[in-house]
Amino acid sequence: MSAKGPILIVGLGNRYRGDDAVGIIVAERIRAEFPDDITVLSEIPDGAVLIEAWDGASLCCVTDCAVSGKPAGTIHRFNALERKLPEKLFSHFSTHTFNLSQAVELGKILGKLPEQLKVFGIEGSNFKAGVEPGEEILGAAEAVIAEIKKAIEAERNAG
Repeated sequence: MSAKGPILIVGLGNRYRGDDAVGIIVAERIRAEFPDDITVLSEIPDGAVLIEAWDGASLCCVTDCAVSGKPAGTIHRFNALERKLPEKLFSHFSTHTFNLSQAVELGKILGKLPEQLKVFGIEGSNFKAGVEPGEEILGAAEAVIAEIKKAIEAERNAG
């Protein structure tokens, strides 16, 4: 954990809907590798919970499935404090009151944001109920996990 504030990893999605499970897969893998000193959330019922969870964190990394029409497994990377998230990219199957893009914007208005907010969108293509994520999705998840691990280590070393 950083001396500045906690480190938070968030995985959004639906574990029962094919490629949409990718955010949860990433979060659970990070939880397994860093079980004691970071907070990992993978079952977020509402954007308001997300805003409260990341408030005061020194680093927050969020992974969600994205849909833009690019090939499955394409990784979209954002520093959400510097650039507005494209709302349509993360709203395809959102069952939340408001989606990730809207949560970030509301967090800005309320002054409830982490010091760093890295967002990873992994392009999905198959959202059928009961199917496993595709190989392209799982390969992209591995790449995002590696990036998040580097961000965690950099934050630890900065503290």
